[in-house]
Amino acid sequence: STRRLLPVMSTPEEVPIIRISTKDEFLGQVYPTRKPCILRGVDLGSATRLWTPEYLCRGRKGAVKTHVCPVPQMDFLKKNFAYKTLPFDEFVRRASRDTNPEHFFCPEEKYYLRSLGDDPRKDVADFRLQFPSLAGDIVLPLFCEPEQLFSTVLRMGSAGVQLWTHYDVHPHLEA
Repeated sequence: STRRLLPVMSTPEEVPIIRISTKDEFLGQVYPTRKPCILRGVDLGSATRLWTPEYLCRGRKGAVKTHVCPVPQMDFLKKNFAYKTLPFDEFVRRASRDTNPEHFFCPEEKYYLRSLGDDPRKDVADFRLQFPSLAGDIVLPLFCEPEQLFSTVLRMGSAGVQLWTHYDVHPHLEA
């Protein structure tokens, strides 16, 4: 089989910042371009004020599967990370620190969580189901019809974590 290589961008493009507050503005100014942008003026709820490590530690009981890496650059091709299961509050504590006395690889290791469905092979991630005590803190912008919403994924990581470049098929919003 032949492998198709994607073109490499020689110069990075500047990501535009767009101020919007309504669905009509989103559908008229943002959606038709189908390009990355930073949205300002969108109400995301109280999470932007409330979510401190201490608050989040109270937000969910139970374990989560996380990526743990000895360096900030997580590399999917080289698999320089390991999947580890931690209680959610312990993940939050470790991810919020620069160094950790308890660790898997080294005190400076980095953590990354991408929430999954209850059965990762069958269920789509739905933040509202996996983290019900935190779900009320997030306001999902109504830029699409509810039946068009594919998934709601909670992503959290240590400061400075870098993920591999990837392409998401579905249009999506990351907050």
